[in-house]
Amino acid sequence: MQTFQFLMKIMAAPLIISLSLWLFLENRQLLTISETVNKKRLTERKKFMLWGILIITSSIIIEWAGVKSGVIFGDYSYGSTLPPYIEGVPLAIGFAWLGMLLASITLGQRVFPHFYQGNALRGSFLAGIIMTLFDAFMEPAAIRLGYWNWHSGIVPLQNYMAWFLISFILAYAGFRMGLFTRKLSIIGIHAYVTQLIYFILVYFS
Repeated sequence: MQTFQFLMKIMAAPLIISLSLWLFLENRQLLTISETVNKKRLTERKKFMLWGILIITSSIIIEWAGVKSGVIFGDYSYGSTLPPYIEGVPLAIGFAWLGMLLASITLGQRVFPHFYQGNALRGSFLAGIIMTLFDAFMEPAAIRLGYWNWHSGIVPLQNYMAWFLISFILAYAGFRMGLFTRKLSIIGIHAYVTQLIYFILVYFS
């Protein structure tokens, strides 16, 4: 298990970026499957691309502000496991936010369809809850893997509140752009569950 954890530390950033890009491109492709390519569909794909870029850039900026100020998530700093870095924030973190948001929205669509029902507020609320639940399991393992460290030695409640609020806002932006009216690729659920199991195994190893 220690050898596996060592390999995962080395491969962490490339895997995070690759998985997120896979989820993003898989869902982008779904926008034209079994449909005539027309102006509406092309516009939807452009909106999806714009939303993806928005998630990556805004999450990196938010993480940068969080690291510098300690106000958003709490007092923390990144380790050396996730290069390359942009002003102290791993580039992979932006892609991680994108991938996990897609996975969380997919989970909400497919596991809670009656609550979801394509409603922007309910969909965003579910995405925020599912994202925060993932973070609760990820935090102890991420610390062990050297992704980041909390200066107080514990994960503050503030972190989880920030995760929910940011996830809600970023997901809501996508809903307001007219995205997610159809079900996303089920691959997102596999990505969510697989990563969740991995972090649980790391924590208990």
